[in-house]
Amino acid sequence: MILILPWVHLEGEEEVKDAFAKTIKLYNDGNEDTKNLAEYWFFETVVRIHREGEGVAYTGLKPAGLDPGPIIPRVDKAIKDEDISEVIKYIQEAVAEEITEHFKHVMHSKDYDVDDVPSAESILMPIYI
Repeated sequence: MILILPWVHLEGEEEVKDAFAKTIKLYNDGNEDTKNLAEYWFFETVVRIHREGEGVAYTGLKPAGLDPGPIIPRVDKAIKDEDISEVIKYIQEAVAEEITEHFKHVMHSKDYDVDDVPSAESILMPIYI
């Protein structure tokens, strides 16, 4: 329980504690299916309350093993090394690369025919999406 509470907002702690107590009871009294369902329900409850604390919608549990993307491992390493500089460098390079690609598209497309709406849309829409 002590490992979970730091991940939920203060207003959600009681609900998590209550869910934990119910889960333990079901887990101890139930068969294998009941145990699995109790665990799943508990984790759903914790993630939902965590997401509420972030001010975002709960969209369900995600399968284990999903790619965390490039930034999470870098942040984990930065915390371990107590040095954020590589994270900052990575983000700056990623932003510069994205802006450069958009700029290249704009420069390549700047002389589009304004009277050809489908062509203009195909050129302009990627800039704003």
